[in-house]
Amino acid sequence: MVQIKYIISKEEDISNWIKFINYPTTYGVDRLKDYSEEFKTKVVNKSKEEQIKVIIQTIEPYYSKEHIYLFKIKLKNKIKKNKLEIIKRLEKIHSKKFPVEYIICKYTTFGCCPYQYRENKNWFGIFFSKQILEQNLELLVFVHELMHLFFHYYFWDYCENKGLTPTEIQDLKESVTTIVNYEFNNIIEIKDDGYPIHQRLIQKIKEIWAKNKNFENLVKEMCDYILNRPKLV
Repeated sequence: MVQIKYIISKEEDISNWIKFINYPTTYGVDRLKDYSEEFKTKVVNKSKEEQIKVIIQTIEPYYSKEHIYLFKIKLKNKIKKNKLEIIKRLEKIHSKKFPVEYIICKYTTFGCCPYQYRENKNWFGIFFSKQILEQNLELLVFVHELMHLFFHYYFWDYCENKGLTPTEIQDLKESVTTIVNYEFNNIIEIKDDGYPIHQRLIQKIKEIWAKNKNFENLVKEMCDYILNRPKLV
């Protein structure tokens, strides 16, 4: 049985902010674009001490009882209600056993939710931002990140051995989550649109998955597609 632990750590939350303030662009998306120019002026290219001071002032309202309730109760109840079915479907999609025994769900107030995966350790951490909780995106994020878990555990090495670069593997790993839209559509109403930079990969994945719902075959075909496509396209 997969165990889930829910953690609220202001210290880790602050570290998450610092990470994205100093390296804001991922998959062509600026994670700071929705923050005010005043805020960015105070934190970008500033010392860690200055950044922490501004972050603490910014996040304090999101540690109110209302926001903590969203994380502790709303998130926990949603996942508990759907956990067994989600795991069952993920195992069916990948034709693989769920790869870890322990998942950690962490609260963050920054508008992006990274995950932490560690080799040879049986845990997988997921962050849930306040925006995710407020916009009812919990289950979409939960399944999206667990798709990453399967990919890391079972398919990353295959892609590497095929000759894909780390960036190409990351792009593929992020793009295959479009499968969530088809295999979880009666559980998750909100679509996983993916990143603009990945739309060509996503379209190809849709075509392959529609013909044959075999994840290993999908990864094989996508590796061949990536390796053989014009490099400037």
